[in-house]
Amino acid sequence: MKIKRILFSILAVFMFVLVAACGKKEAPTEDANAQKEGAATEVTQNYHIGVVTTSVSQSEDNARGAEAVVKQYGASNEGGKITVVTIPDNFMQEQETTISQMVSLADDPDMKAIVVAEGIPGTYPAFKAIREKRPDILLIVNNTHEDPVQVSTVADVVVNSDSVARGYLIVKTAHDLGATKFMHISFPRHLSYETISRRRAIMEQTAKDLGMEYIEMSAPDPLSDVGVPGAQQFILEQVPNWIAKYGKDIAFFATNDAQTEPLLKQIAANGGYFIEADLPTSYNGIPWSIRN
Repeated sequence: MKIKRILFSILAVFMFVLVAACGKKEAPTEDANAQKEGAATEVTQNYHIGVVTTSVSQSEDNARGAEAVVKQYGASNEGGKITVVTIPDNFMQEQETTISQMVSLADDPDMKAIVVAEGIPGTYPAFKAIREKRPDILLIVNNTHEDPVQVSTVADVVVNSDSVARGYLIVKTAHDLGATKFMHISFPRHLSYETISRRRAIMEQTAKDLGMEYIEMSAPDPLSDVGVPGAQQFILEQVPNWIAKYGKDIAFFATNDAQTEPLLKQIAANGGYFIEADLPTSYNGIPWSIRN
């Protein structure tokens, strides 16, 4: 399958799920060995994998990654292996819907594992409900927005990038490339997340230790009334003003995926530094249509 980026190696995680889902078998006996080939075929055929993703407008990489998995392994309602659930755009205001969508995957008797591409708020209660209902289902969450320790009590695997190391390395790289200022762009909802809050604190301290000016900038939340278009428009309008005020020797970091593309556009047009997106990939913020 020819794609260049799937959020945090969702296919690798997915393959791990396949191995784990198909590997929960007792040690074979002599009689079992005689039927090994047939049993393996049956196990391989009788399973479904649930993939929970955000929409294209919230995070194109998530949605396109799910589409790529379906393309390779087939939709479960068409004889394939994958059932995709796309959560509401305004998942903070529609948590009950989000939770019920995730939990509904457990109604499928052939469901063996559920992979949440981005662990938005509501994942923990959804996993807790699934665990009580179907303890046999493997639960995997990527990039959890909730307390990782709490989520780990109900999930089999919790995958996060190293927020502590990145908090230091992103700022250090900006400094080494010539930036003398570092701007952290976010909003209250994201700053309430444990991983983002800790990374932000490390970024601020690293900037101070390196003699850089640290600037905390508030931006509209894409889940607020302005939506994704309004949040992106804010970045488009403000980056030239920020560069005019602080100079071109400034590095920008935004905690929201949707704001990465307009940030890149304006840095390319007006100057400044961009080291890495909130999710550690060189493709975040580049439209999916031009990647191949």
